[in-house]
Amino acid sequence: MSFSGSEYLYAIGGSSDGTAANGLSSIEYATVNSTTGNVGSFTTNGNNLTTALTDPAVVSFVPAVDSGTGADGTLDLSLADATGGCVGDGLSWDTNTSTCTIATHDRFVSGPSPGQEITYGAHSFEIPSGPQAGKMLTITGKDTYVFDPTSNTFLNGPSFGDTTSYGSHSFLIPSGPQAGKVLTVTSGGSTSRIYDPTTDTFGAGPTLSGSSSSGGGHSFPILSGPNAGKVLTVAGGGSSLTNIYDPATNTYSAGPNLGAAALYGSHSFLIPSGPHSGKYLTVIGNWQINKTRLYDPATNSYSAGPDIGATPNGTGGGHIPSQLHQELKRARY
Repeated sequence: MSFSGSEYLYAIGGSSDGTAANGLSSIEYATVNSTTGNVGSFTTNGNNLTTALTDPAVVSFVPAVDSGTGADGTLDLSLADATGGCVGDGLSWDTNTSTCTIATHDRFVSGPSPGQEITYGAHSFEIPSGPQAGKMLTITGKDTYVFDPTSNTFLNGPSFGDTTSYGSHSFLIPSGPQAGKVLTVTSGGSTSRIYDPTTDTFGAGPTLSGSSSSGGGHSFPILSGPNAGKVLTVAGGGSSLTNIYDPATNTYSAGPNLGAAALYGSHSFLIPSGPHSGKYLTVIGNWQINKTRLYDPATNSYSAGPDIGATPNGTGGGHIPSQLHQELKRARY
C-alpha cells in the first residue's frame, strides 16, 4: 500500500501452524524500498483485527516497485510486469485489483493410517528388492504394514512373528548367504528376525551373544579393518556390551566393550575427515551422560571421545536410517 509517497507491505492475520486454533489477529507492516524492492523488518501495527484471520491475507501495492537481486537476503518483489512480480510459492497476483495474495499453508497434512496402534520400537525401512521394491515396510510393534508411495496407502504386511521394544531397528545385510535381506533386532530380548524381500516374509534371525538389545540399541556397518563387511550392534538398555554380526555366517558374536552404559538417545555416526577419519563416534545418551566413545575399526576397540556441550535428554536420537541404509548398500555393492 502507498501512503504519503511511501510503500508498505502488510501481513494480516495468518496462523503459526496453519490451523484455526492458532489463528492470529495481528497486523504487521514493513516499508518497501521503491528503488531496490527490498522489504524491511516487520513491525506490529497498533490496531488488530476483530477476529483471528487464517484465510489468505491480501496485500496491495499501488506504485510499481523495482526488483532487487535478493543478494542481501531480503525479500524482493517487482510489480512492474504483467504478473506484478508476485511470483513464488503461495503467492498469486490479481491484475484486476492489483493485489498480491499470500496463501497460508499447513506444515503437515494428515497422512495415511497403518490401521494399528504404534508402540515401542516401531520403525520403517525401505524394501530393497522383490515384488514390493520401492515401498516402505513399517513394523508397528508386533504387526507390519507396507506403505505404497504411489497410492499413498498402507496395506497389511507380512507376519513379524515377534514383538519389538525400545531400541528395535533394522539394517540391510550387505553380503553372504542372506545378502539383500533385512535383519531386524527386536529388542527387549536377544532375538532378531530376517525379512526376505523376494518372498515378502519374516523368518528367524541369529541370537545376540551375551546381551539383549533395548533402549538406545542401534547398529552400524564396519567399513574397514579386520571386521570389514560386518555390522556392530550396540546393545543399549544401560549396558556397555556390543555384538558383531557376521553376514558370512549369519551369526552374532561378542563385540568390544563400549566402556559406558548406552541408553535412550544413543547413536553412532561415521567421522568423515580429520585425525579420526574412518572411525565411528558413539553418543552414549542415557539422559545425564554427556560422554561419547570412539570406535576404531582397525583395532576393534572403543576409547574415550569428546564430551558434548549439552547433556542428551529424552528417548530421541538414533542412527539416521537412510545413512545406515546407504552405508550398507555401499558395503554390499
